[in-house]
Amino acid sequence: MVCQRPVITLVFAVFFGIRFTGPVWGGDESRALRSPKYPLKTQRLIFTADDVRIAHENVRRYPQAKAIADKIVRRASEWLDWPDEKLLACIATPDVPRAFNVSTAGCPTCGKAIYAKGGTYPWKLDLPRPFQVECPVCEGRFPDNDFASYYRSQFQEKQFLAGAYADDGWGWVGPGGERYWFVCRQHDLQPSHRDDRRGSSSNM
Repeated sequence: MVCQRPVITLVFAVFFGIRFTGPVWGGDESRALRSPKYPLKTQRLIFTADDVRIAHENVRRYPQAKAIADKIVRRASEWLDWPDEKLLACIATPDVPRAFNVSTAGCPTCGKAIYAKGGTYPWKLDLPRPFQVECPVCEGRFPDNDFASYYRSQFQEKQFLAGAYADDGWGWVGPGGERYWFVCRQHDLQPSHRDDRRGSSSNM
């Protein structure tokens, strides 16, 4: 019988074997680093060395395990082509808030039709398009301003807030007063991102 739990460690070997370097703000050293409240990790704490050994043995011995591993490696290999700085930039600082949904009103152009097609959490995201979510019905991308550049300017360059659905990180307010949390929702989805160009994000 295939022991599938340790096979998942291959994901961790790919993702957490990458070492990140460089400041978040692209060279700005004015933001002081916080002192950790608790000691930082120095070793893996969830999967043991024995778990990793079993995973490798299963991949060698069982076709089912190898198929699982090959699928994980194919999906993870995309990240190996990204430079460390680009990967690090996917994780925004706490200055950008998070939201569990864009709006109960749905899409600003399609309304609640988005829920009929995509379920409770219907928004799509694509990591090469940071701070945007996409409606699976109209395929509109929101917000339509360049929030990534606004973020990199440390929220100083207001010209990046131009757009019909501009979001400064605290949502876009529609004509009826409903607030749509585009940037916040993408920021919340991103850490658990899988390949969400097909649909809503879910945890790995």
